[in-house]
Amino acid sequence: MNIMLLGNGFDLHHKFLTNYIDFLHIVNFLLKHEEDCFTTVGEVLKNKELQDENDYIRDSYSLHHNVYDKILLTPEFHHKIVGWAKSNLWFNYFLGSISRDIGWIDFEKEIGVVLQAFDAFLGAKQKFDIRDGKFRFNLAEHPERHRDRFIIQQFGFFFEREQNPFNGAPGTNIQVVDKKYILERPKKSRCWILHEDGIIDVLFESLRHLAKMLQLYLKNFVDEPASLIEKQNIRHRCASYPMPNHVFTFNYSNTFELLYGNASVEHVHGNVDKDIVLGINPDERDELMQLDTTFIQFKKYFQRVFFKTDDSYLNKIQALNQTRKYDNGYSLYVIGHSLDITDQDIIIDLFDLSNRIFILYHSSNAVKTYIKNLVSIFGKRGFDDLRRNKNLTFLKQAEMEWENE
Repeated sequence: MNIMLLGNGFDLHHKFLTNYIDFLHIVNFLLKHEEDCFTTVGEVLKNKELQDENDYIRDSYSLHHNVYDKILLTPEFHHKIVGWAKSNLWFNYFLGSISRDIGWIDFEKEIGVVLQAFDAFLGAKQKFDIRDGKFRFNLAEHPERHRDRFIIQQFGFFFEREQNPFNGAPGTNIQVVDKKYILERPKKSRCWILHEDGIIDVLFESLRHLAKMLQLYLKNFVDEPASLIEKQNIRHRCASYPMPNHVFTFNYSNTFELLYGNASVEHVHGNVDKDIVLGINPDERDELMQLDTTFIQFKKYFQRVFFKTDDSYLNKIQALNQTRKYDNGYSLYVIGHSLDITDQDIIIDLFDLSNRIFILYHSSNAVKTYIKNLVSIFGKRGFDDLRRNKNLTFLKQAEMEWENE
């Protein structure tokens, strides 16, 4: 039996716009052109301004333009995604990074950097200067790094925005805290602290809204085109791997089901039609070395349990473990997944389950990354055991050829 483990590279191999930078560029373009009426996905993607800042968008449109031009964008879609983009804290923070070509793993690490800044900020004792009923403090007196202070200011939803440059204006060190983010502890003690839970709740709610934005984008710019490709009987040839019996994917899109079908597909982190997991590394080696349960809702493993995205996955792993002794063993094909340590718990499950492991790669640099990441997860001795006992093999992935049948 054949099993597949898919990552974002699988969708990219099909020239779909699933990179974080694609999402950021396209939504920002819609935001800048809010007054324009784009009736199809193709009208957006063929725009020269957008193609000039993102070559991959140009390449994707060049390949799939016959499909993109047929996918309708409703006024409701424009209203939702533009409205959410305007007010979303995380989206506007990442908008400042739009010139950097960052992928999904780096995106997750950047979330960790932001939470690390808040961890240091909330852990420091605030010294409020209370005048005229306002709570002021000097951000420059905090021990955080300069970048941390910059992040706090960028996410300063709990600061009042006043015109006086010495009284809480953006970019200054003297900040005035909105009273709803202040608590008196103990009550009637005249001792004031920041409402940490309230601040963290706003951060998490904003991250969940970003996840909803991402789902809405992927539904219209990836799933709908893939669905039309299947319906129009446009096929592609790729003999790099056999068809699987079971697929485990970290992708939110339904690309495999729509183009291939005929396999059981488990979306470990959810998909566009349900809740999705969007967070940070679940083990002690992630960016937040001293993290306690204060930020637990941002952890992937918490979200998988809370949103029940991995219930089906866990049942499937258990069933495969029970039946593999009756089969001739499983062959695992890894396609488009970086095997980064951020997903090590799932990777270990699937590697333990398999007798043979084939990792498809597109370049020699990718092989270097795979080896480094596997050693990070299993250690050198564990990596050597994989090569000996699991017949670990790297296979060059063939280029996708598209044709109209």
